[in-house]
Amino acid sequence: MKCAVVLSLLFSAAAFGLVSPCSVPLVGTSEAWAKPDDVLVFAGDKPIGMCSYGFKTSTPSLIAVEGVQYTETGFRIFVRALAPGDGVLRVYGGLPGGSSYDRVTTVIHIDSCAAGAHTIDMLPAYSAPSKSLVKITPQFSGTFTGSFTWLVNGSFQLLGPVFLFTAPSDGVYSVTVKGESRCGAVEKTTTLYVGAQRFRSVRRR
Repeated sequence: MKCAVVLSLLFSAAAFGLVSPCSVPLVGTSEAWAKPDDVLVFAGDKPIGMCSYGFKTSTPSLIAVEGVQYTETGFRIFVRALAPGDGVLRVYGGLPGGSSYDRVTTVIHIDSCAAGAHTIDMLPAYSAPSKSLVKITPQFSGTFTGSFTWLVNGSFQLLGPVFLFTAPSDGVYSVTVKGESRCGAVEKTTTLYVGAQRFRSVRRR
């Protein structure tokens, strides 16, 4: 009787050992940005265990999985952006016991490069009293990457979406803001009048 019990326990232990732990592969980037026709490359480590896995998209009109390279230590996925919108990259596969998984791994924000898709709007001119703090808040449309650069009379002033400036003296200043999108650089220039301005009158003969 004891022998039968021992053999049964040994068989159960061996069977349990055949079911190895299994992890779902993770892509190193959960969010990315692109413009149409960009090809993005995502990488990740090989999952633990004997899981089967692959990659697909649930938004075929926005992105296409062009290929996957498998290596001994991981994988690389090549994804092409097709049209503006939020493309979804998914990982799927099988788990021990016959179950399966299918989940989102990366969201790709695809920007439009059509004319007028990225704009910076400011008034043509601003005025301010002497020695006062000037604040200009533009209206931005479209998706910009990085920070905005502000120039005063062609010289760097600050970074950020809002312009803050105290003029060193009365006068007329040229203020330019520059931004970067996936489709290229965008800039806008305005004129700042500080203090009392003198204008020459022209006599007509």
